[in-house]
Parts: sequence; C-alpha cells; structure tokens
Amino acid sequence: MLKKNRDRGVHVEKIEQRPGPSIAFGLERIGLVAVQAPVLSCIVLFALMVGAIFGMLTAVGAEIIGSSTGLGSRLAFYSSRIKMADFWAIIVVLAVMGIAIYVFFYLVGKKWASWQA
Repeated sequence: MLKKNRDRGVHVEKIEQRPGPSIAFGLERIGLVAVQAPVLSCIVLFALMVGAIFGMLTAVGAEIIGSSTGLGSRLAFYSSRIKMADFWAIIVVLAVMGIAIYVFFYLVGKKWASWQA
C-alpha cells in the first residue's frame, strides 16, 4: 500500500512484515526451529525420489556382485555369455522400473505438493 508523504508530496511504500512460519499444515513452531511445511514437503518428496532410485541401483549392483537370482545376476550372466538381446531386455526392464518410480513420485508430488510438481 502506498501512503502519501504530506511534507513532500511523494508516495512512500508501506513497510510490510514478512509472514511468520508457515501454518499450511497447522505447524507454527517445533522447538526453536520454525518449520516451513511447503518447503519441507518438497524437500522430503525429492529425497524419497532420489532414495528410491539410488536404492534400486544399489540393489541391482549388489545382485551383480553377490547373488544368483535377480535382475543384476541376470545382467552378469547374459553379458558373460554374450547374449546381448537378453542383456538389453534386462536393461529395458530396469529403465521401465526407473521411469515408473519417477512417475509415481511425480504423481504423489502433484497431489501432496501441487505448487512444486
């Protein structure tokens, strides 16, 4: 809002206070740290997405090294036998799984944190 300074005839902006901690989810303060729920929800959602993708990569890597079952062991088996068609089929399955994880978290983000996704 603008107020007119009567002495000089100049419009001066009114200083507005910044809003306090977000009360979007009914949280005002937890201890000494102000919780800003909208920002926090986006960060948690991103962390879950990255964790799920890296978890899948770690599981496949562990299967390559020390398992006799699973997609990782199939990758190692097919690459050692030079069966490239089967090898690339497993790669496509893993890619579809990664895309499915991303789409799942995208849809969750659209519902939970719609201002971000």
